[in-house]
Amino acid sequence: MHENCSSILYDTIAEMQNINIRTLDLNRLNDAEIDELSDIIFRYGFWGEKSHLSIERKKDYLTKNLRSRFQDILKNVYHDKKIVKILILSFVNEILELNLSTDDFNMIFVHDNIDRIIRKRREDLGDLIDYTSDTIKVKSSTISKSLISSTVIQKDDILESLIQTSKRLDSLYHGNRKYTNALKNLASASYLSFIFDYELDASFLISYYEKIKENSFNKKNLFFWQQYAISCVNLKEFARAEKYFQTSYSLAHRQGRDFSTFQIDNHYARYLLEYQIYSRNLEKSLDVFIRAHKLLLKRHTVDDAINDRYYQFRVAVLYKEYYDTFFDKYSDDDKKIFLDRCKEMNSNLQTYMKNNTEFEAKKYIYDCQRNLEYILGWPNSTVFSNGEKSPLKNYLVLSKLEKTGMIAD
Repeated sequence: MHENCSSILYDTIAEMQNINIRTLDLNRLNDAEIDELSDIIFRYGFWGEKSHLSIERKKDYLTKNLRSRFQDILKNVYHDKKIVKILILSFVNEILELNLSTDDFNMIFVHDNIDRIIRKRREDLGDLIDYTSDTIKVKSSTISKSLISSTVIQKDDILESLIQTSKRLDSLYHGNRKYTNALKNLASASYLSFIFDYELDASFLISYYEKIKENSFNKKNLFFWQQYAISCVNLKEFARAEKYFQTSYSLAHRQGRDFSTFQIDNHYARYLLEYQIYSRNLEKSLDVFIRAHKLLLKRHTVDDAINDRYYQFRVAVLYKEYYDTFFDKYSDDDKKIFLDRCKEMNSNLQTYMKNNTEFEAKKYIYDCQRNLEYILGWPNSTVFSNGEKSPLKNYLVLSKLEKTGMIAD
């Protein structure tokens, strides 16, 4: 909840006055809370053989012994590579929503007896996973995320497990919707970034995609190449991104003329804008901006009925950075072209916000609104080539009057 909502909350609080902000870690108890926890344990008779301990010794037990218990569990199991693989897959299964059962685990670890391995270490694993003949499920998704992102479990082991799972499911997915969805999630750029806390060496992630790109499912799946391209954009590997976006488009075209490419279009538009901002290439910047803008506004009648079209605004957030990077260097005519596109996007945004009541949960809708207002209104003026300043709001009024024919050019 904190990871997903903190940025929204802090933006809201930042607009208030005389508000002091501090973060409370709900996963760590202070002294008063430790005392209260000890009382609760005593009240319900859970101290058992430790009931005779003094209050201070009970507090020591809660703060020291129990904290070390978790570390001991991890140290005990970490040197057993088979257990580590099962733990990692359990965590990944939870985080990536793969929905794999105990039978699926046995299919992936085809040479191992999962039941025997887990029962042998049940005492250690009991604090981490629930195991039945049907399911292997972690007890806490929060713990899963924390462990898989920590230094306790090595990133090499995680990637090895992801690769093994992807390759094994690749040989089993035919006609199995669950395995097909699992293979997509195993290639998802957002899922992979989330697993590694958005901090992963470029070569690490590229290596992962390279090792699974020859899988039969991935070879001909446009989603895989789209996700590979997105990861390359995230890592500033723009040459690779261009190549894999084109592969994704090529596979999409094989689907027929009625196939919607709106997802690829939006991510490709983001690539165009980010690459231009990164390269600072003024000569091509306006043409690239227009190209990206057209992709974001491109209509796909096949999915208009089911897609609320908000994706374009996630990418249009970049318009402000593009504006800050290039706008002052444009000629007057080019400035007008740029601002007209921003007005068009702002018009789409206002229509979307008017017709959709659920956008409040999407932080980037507000980000996009603020950024477009910054471009079209907040700076108050724009400098033209003759050195004069013209209020942007006046510019917008004049532009509207021109369109209505009330004044001449």
